[in-house]
Amino acid sequence: MSTLVAAAASGVLMLMVSRAILGGAEGFLWPAANALTARWFPLSERGRAKSIWINGINIGLAVSGLLVNGVLAMGGWRAVFIVFSALALLVCVPAVFFGVRDDPADHPRISPEELAIIRGDTLDPGDSTLARELRTGAYWLAVIAWTANNFGVFGLATWFPTYLEKNENLSPGTASLYIALAFILCLIAGPLVGWASDKLNRKAVWLLAGFGIAVVFLALTWASKGIGVQLTGVIGAIVGIEGFTTIAGQAVLHSLTPNERIGRAVGIMSGTSNFIAAFSATIMGALIGVGGFSAAFTFLMVVFAVGALCGLLLHRARY
Repeated sequence: MSTLVAAAASGVLMLMVSRAILGGAEGFLWPAANALTARWFPLSERGRAKSIWINGINIGLAVSGLLVNGVLAMGGWRAVFIVFSALALLVCVPAVFFGVRDDPADHPRISPEELAIIRGDTLDPGDSTLARELRTGAYWLAVIAWTANNFGVFGLATWFPTYLEKNENLSPGTASLYIALAFILCLIAGPLVGWASDKLNRKAVWLLAGFGIAVVFLALTWASKGIGVQLTGVIGAIVGIEGFTTIAGQAVLHSLTPNERIGRAVGIMSGTSNFIAAFSATIMGALIGVGGFSAAFTFLMVVFAVGALCGLLLHRARY
């Protein structure tokens, strides 16, 4: 609906309304996806399960830039929203309607033995209120780490194409190819992180690793003048964030919160982090105006260092 409203927009106000509708629609996706993951997978397999789900996002991010540029060239900006509306109606809605069940017990191909495995490998719910998680420091460390992750996703995804076009004099099409390369690498890294986090039964260490990788690669970008090193630096930072910390951040929360409260816990975490990280593009834009891209990347390095510290503390707490 939001993309159809945008396609029919006659002014800025209509575009803002479409964005508000989109935000409301996307707001429940993370809680719903995590609640479904908790119902359908035992705790020991959720890192891999979340990596597959998040890889759908990475595929979209890898393809969207090329798709948008192609549709823009052929039909203008309204055509982009029409194409996305068609994809949602023809692909996403049928996939959810015909393929998703709220409970694995309702699926005819789930055996009693498999259902027993799923339900036998969960956290003890303890008391029935979310206040249990909200009182723990580990939960809020996970929220801070997820906020740092969102700063990286929003900041890098928003400003990386601009950086390539303004600082490296690359065309929008070439910039989209580098974006695609970054997220293709995330498609490889994500399942490996999910598999390792399940096998080692350690989730937070991948937060530490991902944020550490992002800091190191952005430092290379900041220190180097060569285009090859700078491109490698920003691509490596994207892989550290989207390929490591996005998956690890979700996996940590599953180690903190039982099935009965996972939707609410993710809702609070996502709502808090999205609200704060929504200002990342504005902050980076202001920093670029004052000190160039080096200032913006330095800001992200500080944010990622905070995320790495949260990962370290959670790892020491054995999450």
